[in-house]
Amino acid sequence: MKRRVYQILFPVILAVFLISSGFLVKTLYEYRKAEAEYAKIAGQTVKVLPGTSYNKSADNKSTNSKNTNSKNTESVDLERILVIDFDSLRQTNPDITGWLDIPGTSISYPVVQAQDNAFYLSHGVGRQKSGSGAVFMDYRNEAGLSDDNTILYGHNMHNGSMFGGLRKYRDSEYRESRPFVDYYVPGLRIRYAVYACYEEEAEAEKYSVKFGGESEKEAFISDAVEKSLYATGIVPDPASHTMMLSTCTGNGYTRRWVVQAVEQERLPLE
Repeated sequence: MKRRVYQILFPVILAVFLISSGFLVKTLYEYRKAEAEYAKIAGQTVKVLPGTSYNKSADNKSTNSKNTNSKNTESVDLERILVIDFDSLRQTNPDITGWLDIPGTSISYPVVQAQDNAFYLSHGVGRQKSGSGAVFMDYRNEAGLSDDNTILYGHNMHNGSMFGGLRKYRDSEYRESRPFVDYYVPGLRIRYAVYACYEEEAEAEKYSVKFGGESEKEAFISDAVEKSLYATGIVPDPASHTMMLSTCTGNGYTRRWVVQAVEQERLPLE
């Protein structure tokens, strides 16, 4: 009887194993393909001008809360400047609106914008089908960053690419060593300072780009500060421009991990 059950179950188990293995191989292939594409784009269009490097405590590669006290020291260049060939970038894809760069992290990507918030969930920066998607701006935003709040989305990839690195901001020391979010448009770098990091419900009203007045913006900021996993000491002025980086938590579809930043300076570039 046992032999009969084994003969029946073994092909099923084998099939499940082969399908799972095939899916894993396909996923890893897509990850590497996407990484290679972005590396190629950066190599052809971006030049990094080093600034002043600071020795900061950096996390080891684990993001497990049990390991957050295990630190390595590495040099973080907070003052680097990117020289970006936007003309070449837009020949690759006219949907490219800017370039997001978080010094000291692996997050440095062109930002695209479509007519909706669905297309670039499943398409790469070259508009090809891709499980990694692309970093994209909310379709409701003005590409010139004139809205009250600009929202950028990206997948929380298991290999840490795209917005996978945002989960490291759960650690306050990580944020202290990497406090800036830089956004580049032709001739300008806009620097933001991270002021709140928290989980949010995936509801439309939580993702506003414009507010009905100063009181609404103030309530939005206060809500973010209160929800933050730790205090940063920064409370933005309601009149300031904010940027919201959003990704999945990895625990279902109803929650999002959010890193909020406020504009600090605009640096003209030659």
